[in-house]
Amino acid sequence: MAKQKKLSNKSTATKNSTAQQDAPTASERAAQPETDEIRRRAYEFYCERGGQHGLHEVDWYRAESELLSK
Repeated sequence: MAKQKKLSNKSTATKNSTAQQDAPTASERAAQPETDEIRRRAYEFYCERGGQHGLHEVDWYRAESELLSK
């Protein structure tokens, strides 16, 4: 049991250090659109297509790309 606990702690420490390295800087966060903004724009694309189902990922990535280019 003790060995499992130690392994668990090591994997948690590794995950935390990796997350810190991958975390965006303040300027990167400012440049990223908020999820709600992307969601609203993606919904607009969905409506423009007449509510056709099955292309939600296309709408999402299109909205995200558009908002990032601003």
